[in-house]
Amino acid sequence: MAFPSVFDRVAHLVSLDSIVLVKGRADLRGRELQLVALDIREPDLTGPDTAAKQPPRAGKLNGAEAASPNGADPLLIDVSSSACTPGLIRRMKELFALFPGSIPVVVQLVGEEGVVRLRLGNDFCVDGTPALVAELGHLLGDDAVRLRVGGGRAVDPRTNFART
Repeated sequence: MAFPSVFDRVAHLVSLDSIVLVKGRADLRGRELQLVALDIREPDLTGPDTAAKQPPRAGKLNGAEAASPNGADPLLIDVSSSACTPGLIRRMKELFALFPGSIPVVVQLVGEEGVVRLRLGNDFCVDGTPALVAELGHLLGDDAVRLRVGGGRAVDPRTNFART
């Protein structure tokens, strides 16, 4: 969803099969999840040389491996979009506050329409300890939490073994 104040400035960029970069926020109203666009722009697709010269930006999800500015690998959390309630979001925020650190968190909202990946802001970085993983596992299910390590492998943070 984009409000007219955002959309009117870039309406010419938004068309079928066009690529746009959207910065936004997730808004949960009742039981309905909405993604609200805050900024829409044309991405710089000039090539890999340009992208390689630019450092990763905090709070952005950059492809499948989601590099972070401090070199930490993200903690991936799967959440069913139907189970994503204000109470669940509040409890997750409480857990992130109890285990602060430098590891960015990526929440993958899983629904019938597919998966929406949301990188949480730097205020929600965590330490990735087994205690945090256990609490998140209790809240969301044991298979909902994993840590990405170099090369894109998913590792179970409780055992430090690669997942199959």
